[in-house]
Amino acid sequence: MFSIRNRGESIAGFGAAAKGTILLNYCDIGPETIPFIFDDTPEKQGLYIPGVHIPIVPRAELDERRPDNLLVLPWNFLTEIVSRTATFGGSYIVVMPEMKVLKPERTAEIHISHDTVKVKTIV
Repeated sequence: MFSIRNRGESIAGFGAAAKGTILLNYCDIGPETIPFIFDDTPEKQGLYIPGVHIPIVPRAELDERRPDNLLVLPWNFLTEIVSRTATFGGSYIVVMPEMKVLKPERTAEIHISHDTVKVKTIV
């Protein structure tokens, strides 16, 4: 992830889940690396990730903020997150079970392989 930031690409998080909070705290990743985390839960929006103090913002701001990469924190919901962020256009970073950067490819369905995310075509 740090090499992505060193290349000048932006990274935002998606999903303020407990497993993501543990990962961010364990790896000491704060707002200097990930300035905000998108989340669909209204009760979490406007709050901060405990320990690392990364602000949580509504997913509606994704199109406005346009990060180059999304770190998917609830990695077990990757397919659903890709589906809900189909207009995003950047890459997805997944850290479990192994670290991968998934590049989007526009096709007619959602399919996740080792290095590609294929999502619904945007018309």
